[in-house]
Amino acid sequence: MKVIERPRNSGKTQMLLHYMELESDSVCVVRTEEIAKRVFELARGLGLHLTGDRFLGITSEHIQAFCAMRDTGTKILVDDADYIIKSYPKMGYDLCASADVITISSQEVSDES
Repeated sequence: MKVIERPRNSGKTQMLLHYMELESDSVCVVRTEEIAKRVFELARGLGLHLTGDRFLGITSEHIQAFCAMRDTGTKILVDDADYIIKSYPKMGYDLCASADVITISSQEVSDES
């Protein structure tokens, strides 16, 4: 599994989208259907040739189905894995553990001492 760990708003999702364009048998799992639509629009804005059906919002009912996709050879890319694990501790962890690529936000270090 590849982990993309960077601070919030630092381009992790864009990196994931570029990887996704290279891997035609991949899907991107995000926190909600609304976010899935926004990430698809971001991909279009970047000029990437991706289809909307490859962006999936997560619900507790879908997590096991996403994990099963891996058995069909589909590459699973999980954006904001840290938030998905917080929202769905057991199943979210299982999903992220079976993913090919995940993004997580690193903790920004404060300059205060």
